[in-house]
Amino acid sequence: MLLLAAGLAGGANTIKSQNMDKAGKRFISFAVWGRYLLDLGIGTPPPVGVNGGPPAVTAGPTAYTSLPVPVRSQGQLQVAFMVCPYVLRATGSKIWTPCKVARYDPVNNKLISEVRVLPADFGQTDSPDQPMTGNVSVPSGMSGITFDNLKNRMFDLYDVLFEAWAVNPSTGGHGKLQGEAREFVRIFDQISAPPLRPYYDALGREYFGWVRAVAK
Repeated sequence: MLLLAAGLAGGANTIKSQNMDKAGKRFISFAVWGRYLLDLGIGTPPPVGVNGGPPAVTAGPTAYTSLPVPVRSQGQLQVAFMVCPYVLRATGSKIWTPCKVARYDPVNNKLISEVRVLPADFGQTDSPDQPMTGNVSVPSGMSGITFDNLKNRMFDLYDVLFEAWAVNPSTGGHGKLQGEAREFVRIFDQISAPPLRPYYDALGREYFGWVRAVAK
């Protein structure tokens, strides 16, 4: 965790983000969050069974880290990530329901909390002991380069939209951002893992609901 924090701090110094909160504090660019957290994962998930069987011994799951989820908790802005057990296989990758949610301060990348979660915490009925169905890799028919380009563009849009939402979480007065919001929704729906979309909607209900409202 200290390594991740050091990496984020270093990356934040190299990216000139103009994202500010109401107090004028500079937000860490979402490109930095993506570079360090999505690639490295957060923490280690508990052992899970493969194909519903007993926990794997020699080929246990790694951590799959979700896309960033902006949240506001008791008035505090946070960037949250879901962590899921994940098994990468040539015959088809498998992902389990989120087992952990980590929340960070968007200004100084300080870890605020890291808690165990169950599907019920998201209003879902999936079994945490069984892999979810649905693709969690690069979408069919999309090249890895196209996927990376879309992800990078989405991080740029995160920066613009997060700043606006942080200052004014109401949907009024954001008409000029309709184009960016529509593009964000389109890309997010293209590259986010389908099995996790109900979990994104539950955890980031306020932010994603705001983006979709602005996009209309």
